[in-house]
Amino acid sequence: MTESGFTLKIGADAGSSFTVMFEPSGMPYELGPSETMSAHVEEADPEEPEIVYRDGGISI
Repeated sequence: MTESGFTLKIGADAGSSFTVMFEPSGMPYELGPSETMSAHVEEADPEEPEIVYRDGGISI
C-alpha cells in the first residue's frame, strides 16, 4: 500500500516556543524551544494547506 499526501515538518528555534493548531479538528500541540514535530497530510485534505500566524502560534 502506498501512502498518499505529504509530510509537514514544523520546528521551533532555540529561543522560542509556540502552539501549532490543526484545523478543522482544533487539535493543539505545544512546541518548546528546539522541538520539532512531523504531521502527515492526507490526500483528502486541501491541495494547498493554509498556514496562519497568530499571537503565540500557527494554525494549519
